[in-house]
Amino acid sequence: MGSYGWRARIGHVYPAVVAESFMYEFYRIVPPGVTLAQTQLVIQSLNERQELEDSIKMIEQAAEYLAKRKVDIITLGGSPMFRLMGVGSDQAIIDRLEGRFGIPVTTSQTAVVEAFSSLGVKRIAVASPYFAHQNEQVKTFLEGSGFEVVHIEGLSQEVEVIHELPLEASYHHARKVFFAAPQAQAVYIPCAHFSVPLASGTGRRPARAGGQQHGGGDLALFRDFENPRAHHRPRQPAGFSKRGIRNSRSKNSSAKLRGEVHPWLLRSVNRSPA
Repeated sequence: MGSYGWRARIGHVYPAVVAESFMYEFYRIVPPGVTLAQTQLVIQSLNERQELEDSIKMIEQAAEYLAKRKVDIITLGGSPMFRLMGVGSDQAIIDRLEGRFGIPVTTSQTAVVEAFSSLGVKRIAVASPYFAHQNEQVKTFLEGSGFEVVHIEGLSQEVEVIHELPLEASYHHARKVFFAAPQAQAVYIPCAHFSVPLASGTGRRPARAGGQQHGGGDLALFRDFENPRAHHRPRQPAGFSKRGIRNSRSKNSSAKLRGEVHPWLLRSVNRSPA
């Protein structure tokens, strides 16, 4: 074992100027022997179109840095960039980068579409931390990818605020959306900054967690919500206490997580070390 990444070395292009919770969640999910090599773009605000456009121009250079490190896969975060460019932009960039570097490439937005498709989900409710214009872009991209967005609700928060929201903010927001859309087959929780606690329960629909989708070839975690009879009205973020949602993980948790990661990562972590 010549290096920490003897199983797989995951290259990731992180869209914002600062990353914090993403790396923490990445290493909680991946098995030993998988490492993260990461570059950053320049997004500070999702309300600044110029920052999104500047970051889009930097994607190829950032991928080149990772390719020079000989990573096993390149993952591109920053779904707002691809939603701004429109349906099909993710695949166009994937094709271009794979053709240039000869390394598997995927994006967080691609992983969302693939995850819901693999589950046979068609009707989606969205619980986002975004403002209305970002929610509209989420809706447009998902519907252009063949899904029906039956309900969407955001918290109207900026990036630096999303980072500071307590874990229960995403949990209660998602529950609120979950129960407001009985026709939805799944709940999508976008944004890597919007951390989601791993909560087991007896709900009926999966939740797609934005912050946990990125690591490796975009890790897709699906967790059910608790029984609706235990539901109480969610509070808004400003009113949340600091009490955390207990992070319950069963002894079989690792096996479950490994069974739910993106196929590209599975191909990497399951191979024998050189």
